[in-house]
Amino acid sequence: MEFNSIACLQMTINYMSGKKNDMFMERYGFSSSLNPWDNIPCSGNARIHLDSFLSVFNISGLREEYYHNNLLSKGEDDFVDGAVIAAARTLPTWSEGDIPPIPSIERKAARELQEECHQILAEFPTTSDQDKQILDSNPQASRTLEASIKYRLHRKLFIEKVIQALELYQDRILSGGDVAWPRPRRRGRAIAVRIIFVILLSNLYGKERMEDRAIEKGFMKERMSSTVRCWRLPSFKPLERLYPM
Repeated sequence: MEFNSIACLQMTINYMSGKKNDMFMERYGFSSSLNPWDNIPCSGNARIHLDSFLSVFNISGLREEYYHNNLLSKGEDDFVDGAVIAAARTLPTWSEGDIPPIPSIERKAARELQEECHQILAEFPTTSDQDKQILDSNPQASRTLEASIKYRLHRKLFIEKVIQALELYQDRILSGGDVAWPRPRRRGRAIAVRIIFVILLSNLYGKERMEDRAIEKGFMKERMSSTVRCWRLPSFKPLERLYPM
């Protein structure tokens, strides 16, 4: 008996690879309220702290590869979906070195973004509930009309989910008053690695040369103090022997 391997092959299309709903509607005739690549055109000056927003919703990865890290969640967390991932990508954010966010300023920024989202919703002639009623009351509607209403509905559901995410963001991390919280640990580890890296290279190739090179690359702002140079590292000679004070 011959086995036809060609008959077992399948071809699929990755619809959700970095494309927005308007492209899906134009090319394929459908949309999704959970599209992680959709966006909101925010025109104001309000911005929220990127690392804090990602930390609240346990979002990991690079910007183009954001995903919900279930291992960081305590218990079941079904709030985070494609719309929240899209919010992390599309909302105006800021992140400046080791400067921590100030809760009162973050609350104000989150509320301003919520207000801008409400203004976008107000520009539609109908609400999301009204769109659902239109779809339910017209089961015989043409495919084009149904797809158009769903596209409008999905856009509203996405914006409403962003508003909910901003509200939850304030509740989870901004309710502690004007006390700045630490940034995620991954940035602290990165800074520590940079310091150790510079010390090791300084030990091997010469203090002044490597410190000047590190300053040029932005790893350091100024040369190390005498205290740092006196650190003893495993498998390396004490630095004070190489650089007597």
